[in-house]
Formats: sequence, C-alpha cells, structure tokens
Amino acid sequence: MTLQIIDRGKNKLYPDGNFWELSRKEENNCFYGVSFVSSIKFIEENLLPFYQDVELILGLSDNGNNSIGQRMQELMDKRVLWVNYVENNLESEFAKRILDGSLRLRFTKDNLIHSKIYLMENKEQNTYQCFTGSMNLTETAVSKNFEQLIWDYGSKNDDLYQLYKQMYDDIKKNSATYLDSKRLKGFLVKDNSKQTQLNVYTDSVNMLSNSTDADEKVNFPSDEVKVYLNDKTKEIQNGNLGKKEAVTVNQTIKLFTELGNLRKEKTLKKATSEILNLNQIIEYQENSKKSSKKKSDVDYFPKPALIWNNEFEKLFTAPKVGEGGQALKQVSLSDEELKEKLQLFCDIVNEYDTYKLSGEGWQTLGFLLYLYEAPFIWKIRDLYDLADKSKHREDVPIAVALIGQGKTGKSTLGRRLAAKLTGALNFTGSGEFEARNKYVNKAISDVINEYLQTAGPVSPLMIDDVRPDLTTRQYFEDMIKRNSNSITGPMPTAIFTMNKEDDSKGVVSNRHEIARRIWFLSFESSFKGNSKEGDLKVDELLNRADSDLYYLCQQLLEEYFKDISEEDAIKIQADFLYPIKKILKDLLVKYDLFQEIKKFFEKADCKI
Repeated sequence: MTLQIIDRGKNKLYPDGNFWELSRKEENNCFYGVSFVSSIKFIEENLLPFYQDVELILGLSDNGNNSIGQRMQELMDKRVLWVNYVENNLESEFAKRILDGSLRLRFTKDNLIHSKIYLMENKEQNTYQCFTGSMNLTETAVSKNFEQLIWDYGSKNDDLYQLYKQMYDDIKKNSATYLDSKRLKGFLVKDNSKQTQLNVYTDSVNMLSNSTDADEKVNFPSDEVKVYLNDKTKEIQNGNLGKKEAVTVNQTIKLFTELGNLRKEKTLKKATSEILNLNQIIEYQENSKKSSKKKSDVDYFPKPALIWNNEFEKLFTAPKVGEGGQALKQVSLSDEELKEKLQLFCDIVNEYDTYKLSGEGWQTLGFLLYLYEAPFIWKIRDLYDLADKSKHREDVPIAVALIGQGKTGKSTLGRRLAAKLTGALNFTGSGEFEARNKYVNKAISDVINEYLQTAGPVSPLMIDDVRPDLTTRQYFEDMIKRNSNSITGPMPTAIFTMNKEDDSKGVVSNRHEIARRIWFLSFESSFKGNSKEGDLKVDELLNRADSDLYYLCQQLLEEYFKDISEEDAIKIQADFLYPIKKILKDLLVKYDLFQEIKKFFEKADCKI
C-alpha cells in the first residue's frame, strides 16, 4: 500500500498506513463520508458491517468539457443501476439498510467536490474520528493508489470536531438525495422492473434545474448545457460517438432546449418514457454482445408452447416449439377455487372500467376473451370456410393490438397479466429485436411470419411496445394477408401493445385489409387517483393471477369443438368469440358472478 496517514494527535506518520486498521481502533457506530466516487460492493463490504448508521455524499463526475454528459450519466443511468441492484437483491445488506433508513446516499447538486472527509462518531461515548485528504472510498484508493490522509480524533466537545462537523454540513447543504428509504420505496414496483426504471427516470428528471437556488435539485447551468449540446450534436452527426455516449446526448436533447434551458413540464413528463426506451435498447444491445449465441427465430416463440397434435386431435404442451410434448394436463379445481379464479377475471375487467377516468371494461373483456380463445382461433377460421359466401377465414383476426398513449395499462394487461394468466415465460419487448436487425419493424415482421408458418404451435406470440407504424409497412401487410388467407388448420395468433405517442411518426393502418385481420382495441384513458394507489391495485391482481382458469378453458374448448351444432356454428359465424363467451358465461352464471360483467359481454360483440 502507498497510503500515507498523519496522526496529528501524536505527530506520527504512518508511511504505509492501513485505513481500516486505524479507523477501527476506536469503536464507532456512525460513518459520515464525502467521497468523489464509491461503489455498492465497497459500501456493502467495508462500511455496513461496522457502522449502524451510514451517510455518504458522492461527487458528480468532473470531466472537463464533458462534465454535463458525465453528470447526466451519474444522475440518470447509474442511479437506475443502483436501484436495479436493490430490486434484484432485496435480501442483501445494501438493500436492507437503504430500506430501513440506516444507509443514505446523497450527491452534490451544484459545485463539484474534491474534498474527502470521513467523520466517524460514537454517540454513546461522545467521541469521534475524522480522516481528511485525497483518498476516495474505492478499493483502489485504499490499497493501491498513492494517497494521503490526516487523522484527528477526540471528544465531540472539541472545537476541532465542531469545525469538521460544520465542513461536512456545508457540503451536505450543497447536495441532494441520491438514494434513501423514502425514495427507494417509491421507485420499486413489484414484478415490474420497467416501471421501476421509469420511476427513477421520472424522479431524476424532476430533480433537474438551471438554478443553484433550487433545493434538492441538481444544477445544470444553461450556458454549459448549450456548449455541450452544440459540441456533442456535431460529433453524433459525424459518427464520432459510441452508442452509450450518444444515448446520453439524446437524453440531454430531450430534456434541454438548444439554449440549455429545461424544457416545459409537459415535455419533460413525456421524455421520461422516451429516455427509458433509449436505455433499454442500449441495455439489450450490451447484453446481446455478451452472448455468443445469436437468437434464432424459435428463441422468440412462446415458452412453454401449446401444440395441436393432429394425430390425437388434442392440445399438447412442450417446453418450447420443437421439443416434443405431452397431452395437456387436466385442471381439477374445487368449487371454491374455481370461483376465486372467475372472480379475478371479473375484477380485472372492472378494474379497467371503474378505476379509469373513462371506463374501458369492454375492451379489457374483449382482450381477455381473445387471449383465452387464441389457441382455437384456427378452428373458427376453418369453420368460416364452411359458411355462406359472405364469410371468409380472413374475417377472423389473427392478431389483437392494444393501442393508445402511455400509462393506460396496456402493457400491464397485455404483457404482465397476460403472461401470468397463460403461464407464458417469455413475452417479448420490441427492443429485443434491435440486435437482430436495425430495422426493428422488419425484424418483428419476419419473426411473426416464421412463427405463423411453423406447424403445430397455437400459443399466441406477444410483443410489447411495438410502434404503431409497423402496421403501415407494405411488407407487414403482405405478410399478414398472405398468412391469413393461405394457412388452414392449426396456426397461432399474435398480440401487440402499441404506444401511440403524440409525436409518433407512424399511425395505425386504417386499411380494410389490415383491420379485418388485426383487432385494434383502444386504451386511451388513464387511471384515477395517484399512481401508487393504481400500482397497489395492479399488484393485488397480479398476486392473485395464475394460469388455472386459462388451462381449464382450453380443456373445455377442446371438448366444445369436437361436436359443433348447426345453431352454434351460426352464432360463431356472427361472433368469432362466441365459443369462449359461452364457456365463461356458463361458469360465471353457475357461480352467480355473471351480473358483475354482463354489460361488457353485450358490448364486446366482436362482429368484424
């Protein structure tokens, strides 16, 4: 080691000082530190086991002309990484201590810090130790770098302690909260990492300021931002920036005007979801680089898979497409259990109606009915071929799209709830297609085409956060028309959620050829009340959700299609969702639940 420590009390120099040995000579229970940088691992291993209360003030990076970019990364992206660590390691000491309030992290909001102060206290004995100098709280600084510290200690009544305390408090006044118990609890959303990240970005954006006077906000001087954007935008245009740095520049562009001023509140609010998307693409690309195996088409297909076995004329299940399978396991539920599953079904529909500013219950029911009937949509298409000339197989949609502006519950319903209700393990996001082809719409279209033409699977392929302009692409329309018109017998379907933002370059295709084959369900209304209440309601639904009712319905549909009466065939030709409606209605009536969602059944007539 090359750490030199001066013991000022004894006028002694430790030329090869051991910071941990000296700092722990006296028993202290509080650690208050100011360091330019540190890490989760360092804090967890070296501070938390030894101190009951820890508060750290970390410095925003100073990188000369690139200072704005470094500070943006620290605030927007590194903060997400720290929260992600907690989310994925809730049993770690770091997570527990943040959540119980005994670990607090702050960072400088205006002037960059170079002071390093480590103030340790024993509250019961009224004593302290303090180290000041050049050493950061990193493993390299403690054990490898050439660093120096001055060590003072004594009673907290000493004048010197009061000076150190004042110095620490002055730096603290120039800092803002990075991570503490209150903020962390507000960030975390159970089983929804994307929403957690969005919460962090939203909070970080709310902390931006062009002023040094704003409390708990971080100052980004407009003149510095202006210079940064001017320089970096040119570098992006010349192709001189790596992807990560380009994302930081694009974040800054979304948040600040060309003059370096913060954009209006409404624009900032929308920018948070755009920033999330930017970073998820980069995150996916980085993860893809680490993987030596490139994804094939089958990797995007649903897991586990429902397969129609023509030989046995039954549904089989398989771990994934192409891996054999076994006959669908029969679901056996008691009356009480089945009623609970049916009650959840009703509650989801009513949640999306009662708790929205404008009720969207019938759309929700329509989607759930399609989801539950999807493995047998091909049966209905074949049945339409036997109808009179006014009906055609392409009149039965082979896809459903939940479409609207952000934060209306589309992804929650179409991805999170749908995954739990069907037992699916890999509903995908559109960003996952970025590494496959820079033209994401084309990559999505190609995978859907491959899946539709694969013999056997009938599980729906779900893709979240698809741009609505996918449906306007000629190659996509050709693909949908070709498969819808030509495939007979077992075939799967697709489910999309589409975020139609105000500034979306593309619009949903309104061409008749697409509208016949994709059922567009509009989700435009936001939830009432504050977001935390809505999150709690969604969490409660997710905690209750499982795939029992879904698989029971598959058994009943399998039995139903063995012998279709002429009367039922006519009803199916009038409403392609009639089979699942009949099955669920009979169950709901049996358990006195049908009245709860009767009006939505009447609206969701699905006559295409």
